[in-house]
Amino acid sequence: MKLNFDLLFDGKPPKEFLVALNRVRKGRAKPDLEIRKKILDLQLLSNFLSGEGARFGLPAFEGFLGDPKGATRNAYTAPGSVPDIEISRTDLVALVGPELAAQFVDQPGGPSNQGSVALELKQTATTKKGKESLTQIGGKAFKDEIDSLQRALDRIGASKYSSSAILDWFNTEAPKAFRERVLAQIEEKIGNVLLISYVDERGNVAPRPIVSVVPGAAKKLNLRSIANQKKFLAPELRGGSISFRLNPTGVKFIESQAVDISQAATRQLNKNFAQNFLNFYLDPRLGGSAIKKAQLQSRYQLVNAFAEMIVLASQFDPSMGGKEFSFRQEIDASKPGTVSAKTKPNAKRSSARSAQQELISVAQLTELARKAFVQRMPKGQPDGPPPPVDGILTYRTGRFAKSFEILTVDERAKKIRYTYDPIYRVHESTGRNPRTLIESGIRRVVQRKFGTAFRFIRQ
Repeated sequence: MKLNFDLLFDGKPPKEFLVALNRVRKGRAKPDLEIRKKILDLQLLSNFLSGEGARFGLPAFEGFLGDPKGATRNAYTAPGSVPDIEISRTDLVALVGPELAAQFVDQPGGPSNQGSVALELKQTATTKKGKESLTQIGGKAFKDEIDSLQRALDRIGASKYSSSAILDWFNTEAPKAFRERVLAQIEEKIGNVLLISYVDERGNVAPRPIVSVVPGAAKKLNLRSIANQKKFLAPELRGGSISFRLNPTGVKFIESQAVDISQAATRQLNKNFAQNFLNFYLDPRLGGSAIKKAQLQSRYQLVNAFAEMIVLASQFDPSMGGKEFSFRQEIDASKPGTVSAKTKPNAKRSSARSAQQELISVAQLTELARKAFVQRMPKGQPDGPPPPVDGILTYRTGRFAKSFEILTVDERAKKIRYTYDPIYRVHESTGRNPRTLIESGIRRVVQRKFGTAFRFIRQ
């Protein structure tokens, strides 16, 4: 693994991160599920694994695009019934194989949406089976139904947490249209399920996350059966809305139907998983506020938080894990920002390498740098979706990338001159400054090829 700290910390990693890195290297940092749940925030982790970072050039799994967007999203009964992940049928077949892929239910909305499949992501960091949220319905639009339920509970002296009383009302007194809407939302939400567990059956931290799928999960639960509702559901009346959740029995049933795809999921990891994962957590536009939200009280807690990030990345990516997971740090004290870390260092090669030996042509350097920054760009259609995002240019026609060219490499003065189509310079004064994007790509390649820092000059 390589970690480009120039991308992570603008070239200046905090001491706490370097301490955490050293602990992982020496094998002193162990997985801590409590830190993972409280500081790293499983919801934020879910966002990353679902592919929400893909539009910023930070995908987790190949083909995972975050929740359905646009017309596909509008086909769902309610925003709350939209699952976490959208993946094309082609990518799904690559992930699970054609036989298993055929068992996944299609998204709502007819033929226009049948080229892709949606999955709800559920994560487990404990063997204790809790309740899992399915959908919530209420507000002004359903005030009459909520009032009717409250009266029914008051009539028999039942608690707002009484699942049996709520289900009795749901199936006998609730309007038929209301029942249909609730069941439709649940069926859409968990049509297919992706499970990621961080513990084994004994409750110990798993060496690597266990990834499994439940195609057609809603069909398997069959909650249109009143008997199954009573067996699997735990509805509650909460602040003007009804929350429908799976009870522990329902959670266990879903897990019993799961098919393990851990090995296939590993193959589907983005090749820059670790870098993307850390960038996602540290980018203020994405998860960068996670550390701040945790309100850490000490340097010790911050070190532990960083260590857990690195450990979690190593658990997902086998090329980082186990005995071979070690880092070599290269720090140029005179020029902050030239820090890198790698696995499996080759001491012989490291001691022998020099800038002269690593010298490559300007054309080769241009192509490598271009690939590096294009990889970070969100992909879109010419004059079409997705809309531009703050902070980075979107790759549409390839014109911008093709116009990029390195002109000279002055090894002695440590300068690199480059250029690109002047039409894109209007963005230099905005948050989507092309120079930031381009120079991150050049820097990544230069660190790898020369092991030192260069200054960049836009011609």
